[in-house]
Amino acid sequence: MVKKKSVIFASVFLFCLMFSMMSVMALESDNVTIVTPASSGSLTGATALFNISLVTGYEAENWTSVRIYLQSAGLTANTTEALATDWVANETDLILNGTLDSTVFEDGNDYIFKAQLFNGTDYVNVTRTGITIQNTVPQAPSITSHSNHEVISSTGTVTFSFTVTDANTTSCTYAISRGGASSGSAYFSGAGTYSGSTCSFTKAFSGSTDNGAWYVSATASDETDTTASGNTIVDVSIAPNSGGLPGGNTGGDGNGGDSDGGSNLIWWIVGILAIIAIVIIIIWLASS
Repeated sequence: MVKKKSVIFASVFLFCLMFSMMSVMALESDNVTIVTPASSGSLTGATALFNISLVTGYEAENWTSVRIYLQSAGLTANTTEALATDWVANETDLILNGTLDSTVFEDGNDYIFKAQLFNGTDYVNVTRTGITIQNTVPQAPSITSHSNHEVISSTGTVTFSFTVTDANTTSCTYAISRGGASSGSAYFSGAGTYSGSTCSFTKAFSGSTDNGAWYVSATASDETDTTASGNTIVDVSIAPNSGGLPGGNTGGDGNGGDSDGGSNLIWWIVGILAIIAIVIIIIWLASS
């Protein structure tokens, strides 16, 4: 029984100790506020300003430095937490000011800004999420899967791939249209699959009804700026099946001509000759 009571006492003691430590940590964090960058704010340039405010009396802890860490939550190519600066250059009693070089980080809008206060003995961490770093513009994607006016002559799902600059890209979109349409049933667009240095998407071509010149492009984004590629034209020329469009028709919007034109002309000629024959017969009968 004594042993059981000891175990219970030890468990309660550890629980209370952990609760007390958590309370102290929460209290310390509540004493510190990130003022700049603001909520959903941004950092730009080699001397991006930050400042941290302390509640009255908390400056007595003699904070000698603030270490600033930045980490993308997952959009950028590099998602490792990195030290941006480890010293406060301009310190007042209740506001800790400093600058950091944001240009060494990739552009993105999902950064976690963490301020770590240090007084030579103790650390206090405070964070702010959803921070944007904005310094560059993405480079234009370049298509790698198809050459201009490459011919697609069989049915199936085709993958279109573009190379993007990973360090300046966080997502991509695509557009593909027959005849260069910008809307309607011949226009398709959406979010591309972005992985590493590649942006890709797929398009199914089911038969000769899809024949035509298809304009393909992709757009790279860093969630602030976008840059589009030029258009690459692929010519879909699928052989007709059960009355489909002729396989050789790849121009414009892919609409085929009248395949019965030749036979209609023959019937017109036959009809005209028949009328001429009837007129000749009538004239001959009238003169005899």
